[in-house]
Amino acid sequence: VAFIAESLRPIIAPGTPVLVAVPAYQWLFGSHDVALGHHRRYGRRQLLRQVDPWLEVVEHGSLFWSLLLPRAAGVVAERAGMSTATTHGIGDWSHGRMVTTLMNGVLAADARAGRALVRAGVRVPGLSHWAFGVAR
Repeated sequence: VAFIAESLRPIIAPGTPVLVAVPAYQWLFGSHDVALGHHRRYGRRQLLRQVDPWLEVVEHGSLFWSLLLPRAAGVVAERAGMSTATTHGIGDWSHGRMVTTLMNGVLAADARAGRALVRAGVRVPGLSHWAFGVAR
């Protein structure tokens, strides 16, 4: 809320299209979030409540639904001491062109499928929540 009020509202005029995306589900918070600079994760309703005074939401949904279970398993393993904490963010990706291309394809397919589900009226959980709308 403070970020919206102090950083976004002053530079975004009413009527401007806005896309907001946040990490989802506080119970998934772990070392990976710390490495990425996340301070918290949000529930869908929480995101919508916090942007409502500022943004007329037209559409909202989730991203990375195909990665939700692997991420949850990673957090459980981390909390049980069965995995090492992540101390680096996405900037340290070094898996080569082939794996990178494969991951890009998987994530693009995830986004297309998630968007199709939203259009069909089906809400699926994912690692991120997003809201698209127009600034008030």
